[in-house]
Amino acid sequence: MSLVAQALCITAQNLIKGQTWAGNDVLLQPVYPLEAVMREGRDAAPVIAVFAEHTKFDVEGRATQGREARVELKFFVYNAPGTQRIIIDGAEAIEISLDTETAGLTLNAVARQIDAALHFGPDLWLECWNKMVLSIDDREIRYVLIEIEDGVKIPAAEIGYTLKAIPDPDFGGALTVAWQKFDAALKATAEGALVARLFETLITDPMGLPDWQLVKRNFGLTSGAIGTIGLGPYQGVTLPDGEVPPFNDHTVTPDALEP
Repeated sequence: MSLVAQALCITAQNLIKGQTWAGNDVLLQPVYPLEAVMREGRDAAPVIAVFAEHTKFDVEGRATQGREARVELKFFVYNAPGTQRIIIDGAEAIEISLDTETAGLTLNAVARQIDAALHFGPDLWLECWNKMVLSIDDREIRYVLIEIEDGVKIPAAEIGYTLKAIPDPDFGGALTVAWQKFDAALKATAEGALVARLFETLITDPMGLPDWQLVKRNFGLTSGAIGTIGLGPYQGVTLPDGEVPPFNDHTVTPDALEP
């Protein structure tokens, strides 16, 4: 998964937490959500799993970060068996049985709540979403039955958004506005500081490469080219710590321009 896809998953998770009938049961992976659905003592309520199914980058030259990304973001909504009591606008509570004929109502209501949260969720995370998502090109809902045990099946819905998003950040670059907002939103949560530090390191200091190598890799330059323009060492010249020799110390030959 790419950094922008992972950041979008985290952003979407925090946007919809507490904004749907699933409450805070919004998982950041699709692998074992049924453990949350079926856990002992849990009230009957939906569980949501958020994940990026597919990410594709519009690449130019050797810059694999791309000019933009296309991310297939998925929300899987699982209905827990049982009866849920729901209060609507302070009115008398109504009961919805999540595994019978009213399950479709629940799934569609939660889908609507998710969509609303992506427009009106918590401000910090909404700013991240609006900076990272350039456009929403498609929205699709599929309904499925998930077998849980002994042939028992529960209703579920797969809600997919096709997003045109910002590209992955350059290696060794400073945090752009979008990533600054993501960093601030993470650090505002109790458990987000370490994740924020991980993202910052992956963006600003990948592999501890010297600056000239970061420029070379970000722009897809050859070893000869980076030396010729004076940003890196010339071929055949080795200096400690990536130090670049003065330009007038060397004569550039055609052989030095080879990759």
